[in-house]
Amino acid sequence: MSVNRIEIERHYAELKKQFDTWQPHFKDIQRFIEPYRGRFGDRNLTQNDGRERADERIDGTATLANRVLASGMQGGLTSPSAKWFRLALEDKDLMEFASVREWLDAVESILYAHFRKSNFYTSTVEVYREQGAFGTSCIFPEVDSKGSGVRFRVITIGDYYVAADSQGRINTLFRKDYLTATQLATSFGVEALSTETQNLLKDSPYTFVEIAHAVRPRNEFDPTKIDKFNKPFESIYWETKAPINDVAAQSFMGGVLNIGGFNNFPYMVPRWDVIGSNTYGYSPGMEALPDDKALQAMTEDLLIATNKLVDPPMNVPAEIFDALDTLPGGRNPVTGTQKIEPTYQINPSVGDGNAMRLDYRSQVNDWFYVPLFTLLTNPNATATEIAKKSEEQLIQLGPVIQRQFTEFLNPAIERTFDLLWEQDLFPEPPAELGEQDIEIEFVSVLAQAQKLVGVEKLERHVAFVGELSGIAPQALDTLDIDFIVREHGDSVGVPAKAHNSQQEVVEIREARAEQAQQAQQMEQMNMAAQTAATASNAKLDDSNVLSELVGGMDEGAAG
Repeated sequence: MSVNRIEIERHYAELKKQFDTWQPHFKDIQRFIEPYRGRFGDRNLTQNDGRERADERIDGTATLANRVLASGMQGGLTSPSAKWFRLALEDKDLMEFASVREWLDAVESILYAHFRKSNFYTSTVEVYREQGAFGTSCIFPEVDSKGSGVRFRVITIGDYYVAADSQGRINTLFRKDYLTATQLATSFGVEALSTETQNLLKDSPYTFVEIAHAVRPRNEFDPTKIDKFNKPFESIYWETKAPINDVAAQSFMGGVLNIGGFNNFPYMVPRWDVIGSNTYGYSPGMEALPDDKALQAMTEDLLIATNKLVDPPMNVPAEIFDALDTLPGGRNPVTGTQKIEPTYQINPSVGDGNAMRLDYRSQVNDWFYVPLFTLLTNPNATATEIAKKSEEQLIQLGPVIQRQFTEFLNPAIERTFDLLWEQDLFPEPPAELGEQDIEIEFVSVLAQAQKLVGVEKLERHVAFVGELSGIAPQALDTLDIDFIVREHGDSVGVPAKAHNSQQEVVEIREARAEQAQQAQQMEQMNMAAQTAATASNAKLDDSNVLSELVGGMDEGAAG
């Protein structure tokens, strides 16, 4: 199958043009916050230009704050040392089958094992850090080159361009990369390389070659076929510098290395926040940038002021200019005086300026949610403690956390499942499972803390109704106890199987009601028997109602 290089590069250029409107802002963030991240313009493979940008910073508060944000997101959402997701089914009745529960547990364990032995957890920190700074990040799961398992590739901002569908979901991505001629031959085969790259392979095999990868929806395909040319998303690798009419490559348009396809969009492109129809995300770094710039300028001014106080500019007689010693401990002979005194007085009073600087540092930290994420990096912090101490910030982070689930973690688990399934690494599913879809439930500390913010309101309301029922018992009639119990259990992370099913609850209550009815009948029978026994033992000569009644009956019979 051939590919029209002219058309695909036109698409590539259009996406790059849209990205270029964001590029000045991204460069500002790169300069002040993350100098080693981001690739803009022609990539220089031989120089570390990040060091030059890093040298421009005077204060590293924002960089450190973004690192704390990334670590906090890692600990709160995808902790390597705790479970952060579990597998379930929408049909809870199927979960009652032991074979289904055992299979889900086995699949869950295999997923966790592959996440641990791959580079997933180190990659997630990079994903969160890119989002904290630039608002958008990109990660690509692929089969491990060793042939088993999964590896994750994080792509920095500027090395990829994206587009979204009509509902705002990213469904198109073009990215550039650089591989040596040897790496290209290993990955795609010598026959697929352009004539120029084949020559490099002979003469200079370690020279880098720029390539690009495009994944986008296919306009036309046959869903009844399962080959790579009829999948919903097409995948194209090509050499960007190869001549279009190169006959050495697979495509008649030249330079194409590989054509394939995916059933689902394979890249994860999570965004911190999205405004309107924007494709790229909005970040804490963007919000903190004005304060960070002011902090950088103020720090520079304070350093200059301090230097001037410690070593001020001086007017020195020309005849002693070369002899004056201004170093600490220096000695300068002076005629006409018996006093021993400093050459000049030092009074470095910069307290007010430094106090203002600290205010800016605090503001930058707040933009990056440092108080919350510092708490999240504490391994002993519980979801309840986090919810109580950081309720306001958790509410602000609600949409951000939900976006991580929908744009990053859910697709990452599903993509990993698909890759491992293709490698036949899961046990055979039980027959009871049928065509049922697997659901992913997130149970991380941050996910639970988010839910607990609402649970506290629920608990306060139930407590209020409980107190009110003391003077107005009918208040309890307004509460749906079953819903409250299940909602509370779900929010605090109680496993679903800890609760009885609705049918089981009905059966338990019916059995309890029947037992209560039987007990009541038994009690009534006992009371009746006791009454009869008392009556039979009563003395008829006693002056009581019973004796009078019996006497009256006897008199009536005699008459």
